Amino acid sequence: MAEAKDDYLAKHKKMHDAAEVSFNTFKHHHHKAYAKSVDEHLTDEKGEVHYEWLDEGKKDGDKKISARDVRKSFKKEMRDFYVKKIEKKLNTEIKDEFARDSIAKVWYGVDMSIIDDHLNQYGSGFNWDFYKRNVVPRFENELEPQVYAPTTEHIDEEHTKRIAKDLGIENRLTSQLSVDESKALLKGWRSEGESISEDLLKRIVGKKLKPKDKKKKK
Repeated sequence: MAEAKDDYLAKHKKMHDAAEVSFNTFKHHHHKAYAKSVDEHLTDEKGEVHYEWLDEGKKDGDKKISARDVRKSFKKEMRDFYVKKIEKKLNTEIKDEFARDSIAKVWYGVDMSIIDDHLNQYGSGFNWDFYKRNVVPRFENELEPQVYAPTTEHIDEEHTKRIAKDLGIENRLTSQLSVDESKALLKGWRSEGESISEDLLKRIVGKKLKPKDKKKKK
């Protein structure tokens, strides 16, 4: 029994930690992709950043570049940053524009149409704080389940009772955990440093959770 317990927990921990590294890397790349676009398309020769160029356009020598073209180039620069990372990983070159948009979504959860819509709607308001707050979470929510799903693929019905026992919550439950609940608890347990908070239990187990025993006053 102990050996089986160690096997499934050790496997989950190893896979979860690898997934966490990948997900943190993806999150870091969001900032790098945005920063590269700012450097390339919104920064002047003095190193100063001009978000107003997204509204007004800019000059390149004697040539006037429209705001629409600045926004288009800004978006493309971001996408190409992601795609170059993917091309390096796959050791291939992706030339088709539609394929480049598609693979950025598959690998990073980045929907280029969302970036396009926000750039056109907010223009100069599309700064890093805005992007990080209003757009990046949508991409992360799209990607996170894909990244972490393999970490619990080995969990099945036979594991549900053992998981409740091994995580120390079997006496808090009114009925047996489902497979999906077991998977979610394992992920939360590892994410929280191998502990289970009351909030996590309430969020995942819901009505199956017994009230926590209150200590009697002496």
